[in-house]
Amino acid sequence: MPAFHAIVYAILAGLTEVQPLGGEASIWLITYFFGWPEPSSLFLGTLSLGVFLGTFFYFRHDWASFLSSLLQMILFQRKP
Repeated sequence: MPAFHAIVYAILAGLTEVQPLGGEASIWLITYFFGWPEPSSLFLGTLSLGVFLGTFFYFRHDWASFLSSLLQMILFQRKP
């Protein structure tokens, strides 16, 4: 797969991950409309992992806040 195709796939998967369409569907639409070859399952898995890590990193402060609140609820709960 050419590097240009991989870059386009990655950008569109990242942009559409939070949309109702989803990243995987955008990849299949690109292959259909542009006539590009279908990406391998290894590439799709790597792309999905990259998108997950990117969104996790972007929302890391929210995840830390959620985890902190959960731990506070568990540790400091009052028993009747």
